[in-house]
Amino acid sequence: MDFDLTVFLRDRSCIWHLPGPIDWRNLERTPMAQQQRSFHTLDGIRGVAALLVACFHLEIFLAPVGGSGALFPEGYLAVDLFFVLSGFVLEHAYADRLRAGLRARAFMTARIIRLYPLYLLGVAIGLASAIVAYRLGGGSVDGQGLVLTTLAALLLLPSPTAGQNAAIFILNAPGWSLFFELLVNLAFVLAWRRLSTRLLLAIVVVSGIALAMATFQAGHIHLGPTWPDFLGGVPRVAYSFFIGVLIRRLYQAEAAPASGARQVVAWGLAGLLPLILLLPPSPALRPWFDLACVLVAFPILIALGARYEPGAAGVAIFRFLGLVSYPVYAIHFPLMELLRRGLSLLRIDIQQFAVPLELGCIAALVAAGWLLFRMYDLPARAAAAQSMRRRQPA
Repeated sequence: MDFDLTVFLRDRSCIWHLPGPIDWRNLERTPMAQQQRSFHTLDGIRGVAALLVACFHLEIFLAPVGGSGALFPEGYLAVDLFFVLSGFVLEHAYADRLRAGLRARAFMTARIIRLYPLYLLGVAIGLASAIVAYRLGGGSVDGQGLVLTTLAALLLLPSPTAGQNAAIFILNAPGWSLFFELLVNLAFVLAWRRLSTRLLLAIVVVSGIALAMATFQAGHIHLGPTWPDFLGGVPRVAYSFFIGVLIRRLYQAEAAPASGARQVVAWGLAGLLPLILLLPPSPALRPWFDLACVLVAFPILIALGARYEPGAAGVAIFRFLGLVSYPVYAIHFPLMELLRRGLSLLRIDIQQFAVPLELGCIAALVAAGWLLFRMYDLPARAAAAQSMRRRQPA
């Protein structure tokens, strides 16, 4: 899943989408940053998807404490949309520079630096929460398991504690998707020169069939976050990512001028995702519903979102949603763990306040996401760029 859909922003966040080979000394002055098109509607869709994932997890956390109902029971599907977006955006941002000779090492370095700072902050919050739980006699792993899962998390690797906790990323659960994202990014960059349209179609078809088989076996498509369904995460990520690459390969037309009707379509596309995920399919229909969304609906949504753009006001809103989406996604789970444990510890009955609490948490996450983007994520990536400049020979 790429979380920087406005590929060439006016601020310093654009530094990881510049032409290669990467000149770290002049990275922020590369003129290509002003020549690439931004996809504002996709930014808006990305922001909405991040909020839906946060709502999905928040409702799970609040349900045993405050009885909050599941407003978005299929919220986990928004992660699959991230993977489609990632394939589309990385093909858009890097095709020319990969063709010009950008090396896999530089590409993967850029991807890791783009994802790691906010993920690491989430791990730190999750570790603090886990230590508190452990000292109070709770927690899902013992002391040795906590050390092992912390070391693995720092390396962005799955936790080797399957015997105690089935989650592959205990301290920051969304790390599972980042782990698979980097794996598919590596496959993408290593295979890019041989990645013809015909081969892309073959990958999409094969991974789609494998994903359908795994989905029917599990009864849902929520595969990858835990050890029992770990292998199912491979076709889940492969299908969505590479169909995103394929959509970008086939996409040629520039967005038409944002007329009134087209602006309405752009807003409609951004609002369509929560409407889809509001639907609560029965257990028998869930695998069919999940597959219909992932295999068909989401690729169409991204293909249309690339063609329609909002007006000036919509651009500002969608851009904001895009900027806060990754911070929200990267930190929401460990923060919610702290909230859940705090409510349990204080024995607070929130039965009558679950909905206001959920709305307040989402608003707080959006505000925190914006502050983290400006005050932590950008400086952290700028520091990484400076470090790379120092390492590059004069």
